[in-house]
Amino acid sequence: MNSKTLVAVAALLLGSAAYAETTTTTETTSTVKMTEVGNNAENRKNIDEEITNAKLRAETGSKKLWSFGSSFSYAGGSIKDPTSTERPQLNDGQVSIDPTKLTGQLSVKYRLTDHDNLNVGFGVEYTPEHTANKVTGEKVSAKSNASTPYLSYGRVFKAGDVQNVLDATISKYTADADVNESHLNYNASVSHTMMVSLGTSKAEVGLYSFFSQEIYSEQAGDNTVYQFGLNPVFEYAISDAVSFRTVSRWLTWSVSNADKERGTLAGQTQSMGVGFAATRDIYLYPNMQWKWSRLTADQTTVGFAANINL
Repeated sequence: MNSKTLVAVAALLLGSAAYAETTTTTETTSTVKMTEVGNNAENRKNIDEEITNAKLRAETGSKKLWSFGSSFSYAGGSIKDPTSTERPQLNDGQVSIDPTKLTGQLSVKYRLTDHDNLNVGFGVEYTPEHTANKVTGEKVSAKSNASTPYLSYGRVFKAGDVQNVLDATISKYTADADVNESHLNYNASVSHTMMVSLGTSKAEVGLYSFFSQEIYSEQAGDNTVYQFGLNPVFEYAISDAVSFRTVSRWLTWSVSNADKERGTLAGQTQSMGVGFAATRDIYLYPNMQWKWSRLTADQTTVGFAANINL
């Protein structure tokens, strides 16, 4: 992210925090008064009465009027070699090697209404040194960056017995590789998650659907123009704080200029993990992912995701 963009995002984050909080100074420290924020938050409905799924609660952020949110995802190596800086390639025919990486988003959230939220934030990423091409053996140095500021609108609600989370996001690409190499300019995306309990059991089923449109500064060439997918979800509550979760990524299409008529169906993968609700606003999710056509230890990847709200 260039310096001007970083300054703008930082100013917005700090300004939002200043608006939400007032401070009083003692002889030794500056303490934060949350009284006004708490009173304002009380004017909003307790959304937990509608959203009972622990992962959805953490993903949609704190119940406060103003809050900070973060999400992190670590894509690791294989079960056979979890500390490797390179991951098994789950997409057939791709020459480039998929490196391990840590990605995340930092944001400020404002609760517009009982059910509507507005978020502004940016992305962060760290990639260790890795082999970039399995044919030439080309190495790429470790790198980290903060980039891709975004604005998102979310709506959280219950319709009948179905818990729903709708999200619409516009992102601005600022990383050098995205802007100068891939000629990416903006991304616009819409997603919907629904979860419903199976009777009086501890099981829930759901569906995560999304549409993502890439907007290029130059001709896209054969690059992906948009993606859409439908991913079934199953969860089982082991306890109030622990749950088993699996997601089937069987129906994800990528459409490019090279094949606008049909698109390409991504390889069918499955993820499975155990979710831990440390608190209402902190959710941890160690997991693994595999491709059904290559279900072996050296082709099954490990990962870790976390949502932390303050």
